[in-house]
Amino acid sequence: MKRLIGLTVAGLLVISIFSSLGFANAQIRLRDISGHLFEFEINKLVEANIVRGFPDGTFRPEGLVNRGEMAVMIALGRRLTLERPAVSPFRDVPTAHFAYPHIVAARNAGFLRGFPDGTFRPAANVTRSELAAILGQAKGLAAQAAGITVPITFSQDEAAIPRWAAGFMTLGFNPSHQYLSHRAANGFTLVAPLAAATRAEVAYGVHQVINPPKLGTVVNVAMHQEPDTLNSWTGAMAAMVVVWNTLGLPTAGRDQNWALYPAAMREVPTVENGLWTVRENTMEITYRIREGLKYHDGEAATIDDWAYSFMVFMNPLTPVVTRIIEEKIDLTKGAGAHGIRGFDILNPHAVKVYFDELDWRANLGLPAMGLYPRHIVEGPFAEMTRTKSSEVFRVDRRMAREPVGLGPYRLIEWRAGSHMTLERFDDYILGAPLFRNVVFRFVPDTTALLARVIAGRDIDVTAIGLTFDQGLQLIARQSPHTRVNFVSSIIWEHMGFNLDNPVLSDIRVRRALIQGINREELVNTLFAGRQPVAHGFFAPRHWAYDDERVVKYTHNPAAARALLEEAGWRVGGDGFRHKDGRRLTIILETTAGSVVREQTQAIFKAQLREVGIDLDITKNRPAAALFARTHFTMRRWPDMIMFAWISGITSIGDTIFHKDQIPTAENGWMGQNIYGWRNEEASRLLDSAGREMSDVRRREQVVRVQELMTQELPVIPLYFRFAVDTNKINLASIRPVQLAGQYITWNIYNWYFR
Repeated sequence: MKRLIGLTVAGLLVISIFSSLGFANAQIRLRDISGHLFEFEINKLVEANIVRGFPDGTFRPEGLVNRGEMAVMIALGRRLTLERPAVSPFRDVPTAHFAYPHIVAARNAGFLRGFPDGTFRPAANVTRSELAAILGQAKGLAAQAAGITVPITFSQDEAAIPRWAAGFMTLGFNPSHQYLSHRAANGFTLVAPLAAATRAEVAYGVHQVINPPKLGTVVNVAMHQEPDTLNSWTGAMAAMVVVWNTLGLPTAGRDQNWALYPAAMREVPTVENGLWTVRENTMEITYRIREGLKYHDGEAATIDDWAYSFMVFMNPLTPVVTRIIEEKIDLTKGAGAHGIRGFDILNPHAVKVYFDELDWRANLGLPAMGLYPRHIVEGPFAEMTRTKSSEVFRVDRRMAREPVGLGPYRLIEWRAGSHMTLERFDDYILGAPLFRNVVFRFVPDTTALLARVIAGRDIDVTAIGLTFDQGLQLIARQSPHTRVNFVSSIIWEHMGFNLDNPVLSDIRVRRALIQGINREELVNTLFAGRQPVAHGFFAPRHWAYDDERVVKYTHNPAAARALLEEAGWRVGGDGFRHKDGRRLTIILETTAGSVVREQTQAIFKAQLREVGIDLDITKNRPAAALFARTHFTMRRWPDMIMFAWISGITSIGDTIFHKDQIPTAENGWMGQNIYGWRNEEASRLLDSAGREMSDVRRREQVVRVQELMTQELPVIPLYFRFAVDTNKINLASIRPVQLAGQYITWNIYNWYFR
């Protein structure tokens, strides 16, 4: 009798959680899922009486789910006919078991099966691979799954997926199904096939089976910037990367949690998986790409594409942003291909690359920025070789205006000053995306961009352009159709000096400028103090952030005046400072139409007027012109430039502050040290930090570089920014992120309208 009572009590508890019986919805408020990734899906299942919370108002999303509970959820979710035969088909499931009719229904439908010993094991936790099979079968995908033997899940642990689950797990991440979710551990994205599924993961999967993703016609993405080029070897604009996240496929990327995932690569090489061998001063890394990768023109991608592109990338004539990793490859080793060595092609989908220096970042992707189609690169390279002109390669339409990628969408139209239109690529490696078209709309004025978001008609997502204060305005309006995403990132707004300018090469003038402006007042005025003043170049979430070791400058007009006097700049009759017959006029350029930057200019102009400096803020340019290689990289801005660097979590500042990364005609305008900062100690430390495999020692070196930077001031850090994106409330699978190389469009293949 006691045993029967125990079963009954346990049954009532689980029924109250998982069935339409028990507590009414109005009596339960799920107080522990607010902000959870699957909050929407859990609430929908609660509304549908498929899952319930506990009497204390919690859902306990990280709790586990057993096979009996899973049978209840899938039977209710698929509206199966419940049966209660007199004899149980499983010897460990009595007819009085709370889930008995659901187990029978799920078994009869083929969604859940028993074990060879005649048991069902209802109390055993459901693993994530079992969950994939249950949900896949519930969607009728068994035949399709049977044809998949090599999993594709964009996860570091794909090799751990049981063979029988490979198809169901692959289809679970297909854009048309999306019934599985990733986990993260040790910095990597995982599928964790043998781990027990959580209540939240199961709820999400059941919801996706009941309410599968929908095909759509078009999604509109608005940006304040228009790319100056889509040649990713030469471009530096964030707007270009936003588009390339849609056109291209990274060898490895980062998700919304900054976890690393393999995309074009089958796995990220590590010492643990045997693909990365580190010796005292040398390395060997094996990169393996996926079979079945296709370019937008239908051609298959192989390692030969990479080998040819690597040869082109390393050619001194080829204009690239940086070769800071590639220059560590030992070009004397390996058989190589196409007239260049440094590697051995192991098979059509694998290559071993030899390095004669250590670099802790070299495993994060194929050198030379990944896979580019040989049959496309050949033409521009031949023309560059014939003409001996780097510019020919940079502007070639096949590289700059009509690139061919591996991504979920392909470019079909670019109407300069207006928009780009992309169309669905059905052969995308993860499965065809869900919109027929993606349209990138360019809105050069941030005020106009805000107005269009408020109107809510032709903009579904904003990727670049809205500012922090505009995000607050949108929240205050309580728009019923727009979600505002404040994304923690590593973005630092700053003003950079052209140190080849003889006036600004004087450290006293630079220190007068930073003490003549009031950055605290700026962030309080524009952002209500919610975006902090930056003193270094790494935001608080970066591992090298250090607010103690950097030099902190405060607003000190008296000190600024004294420095200018010492430098020989005297106040004239017009109230401005003069020297050798020249007025101290400094041009500050930034992106035209960016309201916050233009307000910043106006504030600084007034403040610097008080110390006798004339700040010229009339030379602003549209983003495509400001960041054009011929202006930005070739350092044709004469005095100062204001913009933001968006860093990645592996950034150490070497491309920005190393003396060898100063773009010059002699090095083909390679590098991002547009300021011309030449500091021997900083450069040595950056070299060492790139080679340093110890996190502790590397951090010490990078922090010292920040000290040196704040002492010598090649730039004036202004403030650390939150990225602000928006999306329509009914746009699903949005996972906002902003890192160098990753923006809100990183997973655009999964987006759909509910």
